[in-house]
Amino acid sequence: MENEIEENLIPQPKKSFSLKPEMIIALSAVFVSVVTLFVYIYQAKIMQGQQHAAVWPHIERQYVQTSTDGFILRVVNKGVGPAIIQSAKMSWNNEPVETPYHLLSKFVNPDSISLYYSSLEKMVLAPGEKVEVFHVYVNDQAEYNKLQKALKDFYPKFSYEICYCSIYKECWLYGREEDLIPCN
Repeated sequence: MENEIEENLIPQPKKSFSLKPEMIIALSAVFVSVVTLFVYIYQAKIMQGQQHAAVWPHIERQYVQTSTDGFILRVVNKGVGPAIIQSAKMSWNNEPVETPYHLLSKFVNPDSISLYYSSLEKMVLAPGEKVEVFHVYVNDQAEYNKLQKALKDFYPKFSYEICYCSIYKECWLYGREEDLIPCN
């Protein structure tokens, strides 16, 4: 036991810290693993962005004036993914309009027009798909001329706002100003 006490009392030489090859390899492996983790996280974010871009819908309105009998309002999905329509609201001078028929009766005799009307609400538009929201046929040439003059005042005051979403539930509002803003 005395020998043990003497050994504890005798100062031992300090061991110098040296990296053994095994330790260098282990630390290198840990470093490479941490860097790889960050690269994979970054790559996953890039892939998520690519997935969203690969199914991005883009809605546009098209006004088509026929040469002899009326006009058409179309909605087209010019994006690369389906557009899920949440709501569609028509207004004139910032006041809601129930149907195109109510609106057009302000400009022409309602008996002189035939109207095809389709609601977009809860519809899904495939990429490239066109839907005629309304198609107006004017049966009388005098009423058609009257409508032609009224259309100059019609377009600036007419608004058809469409709230639509991608399959990832990212939603936009397409409206009179032609700007895309988020909607719910």
